[in-house]
Amino acid sequence: MKKVIFLPIIIMLFFINSAIAQQYYPFQTDTAKWSVTSWFHNYPGGYSHETVFFFINGDTIFDTVTYSKIYRVVPQSTYEIDTASAEYIGGLREDSQKHIYYKPAKLNQEFTIHCYIENSTLDEFLLYRFDVALGDVFELNEFIPFPVGVGGVDSVLVGTHYRRRLQIGGLQYEDWIEGIGSMTSLFGNFCPLFESGDDLWCYEDPETFFIGPMNETDRCTYFIVGQEENHSAEITLFPNPATNLIQINNPENRPVNQINFYDAMGNRVLKVDDHAINIDISMLKPGLYLLEIISEDASITRKLLIE
Repeated sequence: MKKVIFLPIIIMLFFINSAIAQQYYPFQTDTAKWSVTSWFHNYPGGYSHETVFFFINGDTIFDTVTYSKIYRVVPQSTYEIDTASAEYIGGLREDSQKHIYYKPAKLNQEFTIHCYIENSTLDEFLLYRFDVALGDVFELNEFIPFPVGVGGVDSVLVGTHYRRRLQIGGLQYEDWIEGIGSMTSLFGNFCPLFESGDDLWCYEDPETFFIGPMNETDRCTYFIVGQEENHSAEITLFPNPATNLIQINNPENRPVNQINFYDAMGNRVLKVDDHAINIDISMLKPGLYLLEIISEDASITRKLLIE
């Protein structure tokens, strides 16, 4: 008797979940930001590394077609971004077929530290297709000289809603999420990743905050110019500026669980898990760093200059 009662409920829940997964999420057209961490093995000098922001701000019209304006910026000492400090690189648009196109603003365009296109024209090209299904094989653009295919389809939780995710195989394997794009980079689907890599650190728009799969800190923007520090907890660093060692002055004896050191590019370069008062920083290069001091009930930021 119980099986007869609950079976229709199970079937109904299945169709409800299927209907939710089928809702399509288009790309933003007004405001959005993609934060990408990029690295490249530069023989024989080790690795080169940078953080890149792509963001949408406003729109433009070419030949009666409206595009969202895309900017690129490599932040130096802050994560405050605006069009005055960024480079306008092109336009993004989505048509009624769930195709996303990119129109570059200049030839031979660089996207990340190792990812670029050698385009001979400023014609738009297809960046994504979200109308495809499992098993589909299709041509994407002139920069990928062979077809790509859909090897898997599932859903991923973005905020409070599930979005469709495609596992794409071609130049490399990568995931595409509706309304966000590739988990490597907004422009990562035609860039080889041999001894190099791009990872989508996070994506933000007015309604969405998504943390990329390689983001261990679960954060997107590390600090903003003018952001007030938490002075209620009198945790200070000494000396500051410093060279080899620093001390954490914690007069209220707040329990500190972890201390993260971020460089000016927002990369975590040192993590201290113990409660040591003296911290060896001799391995860090001179420059400005942000310390994130994490306790059980708060996260406090302090700036440190290493000479």
